[in-house]
Amino acid sequence: MKPKRIFRFAISFLTLNLFLFLAFLFFPSWLYAHKTALEGVTIYRHQPLPKGFDQVVRESIEVIKKSELYHPAFRSQICLNDGGLYPGLVKAALGDDIFRAFQGKAVMLGEFTNDSRRIRARGRELSTVQFLSHAFMHNLQYQYHGFLGANPLGAHPKWKWEGYVEYIVLSPEKPLSYYHKLLSETKGPFDWIELEGGLATIRMHLEFMMLTRYCFEQKGWDYQEFMDDDTPREVLWKEMEVWYGGEVPGDVGD
Repeated sequence: MKPKRIFRFAISFLTLNLFLFLAFLFFPSWLYAHKTALEGVTIYRHQPLPKGFDQVVRESIEVIKKSELYHPAFRSQICLNDGGLYPGLVKAALGDDIFRAFQGKAVMLGEFTNDSRRIRARGRELSTVQFLSHAFMHNLQYQYHGFLGANPLGAHPKWKWEGYVEYIVLSPEKPLSYYHKLLSETKGPFDWIELEGGLATIRMHLEFMMLTRYCFEQKGWDYQEFMDDDTPREVLWKEMEVWYGGEVPGDVGD
């Protein structure tokens, strides 16, 4: 076989494989044996639906209803990690996590414990409702901004993109001093912080949430104002400290 023919064959082979990879990534139904429809959510699965998971989905939807982005036409696809190929495909494309959310999908990369209300990931047992709600919120952001406007193509600051999601999901009602204490007890941005009610997050996301809360509850912004404002994060952080009445520990770089 001549070199040019070998080169053309290799390019064709790679193009075909890339096409198949993307097709499977964006159409998970091709890689699942069964699906269940539940209140606008399609659950792809191989095994019977875990006991109680339908209630987990309903509770997660109730959480995101607190967001101004929620609308009754909300739709999402949940892809369970129950023995199929799809979660591994997503992990290879996007990296490991507890859930991965993209293009209206919530892909479970952790595994259920004996109770569908808890998932095991990163050596921890975590709230399924919390992290499914987190994925649903990113689905709402995607539906609001569109393909080109949502992250990563939208290039919104990470603290805003994740901070708003955590603000809705964690429903912070404690005084700032409660979160101040939690930040004071940790150092690394990826240190896990246990919250009341069986919730948990990393330190970096807690910082994002605190500043987002300040913007919504003290500055009175709505979501679009929040995303459009170009005030540097460190300036907003200083404003928050003035409102709080003291220094708040945190990494305020963008």
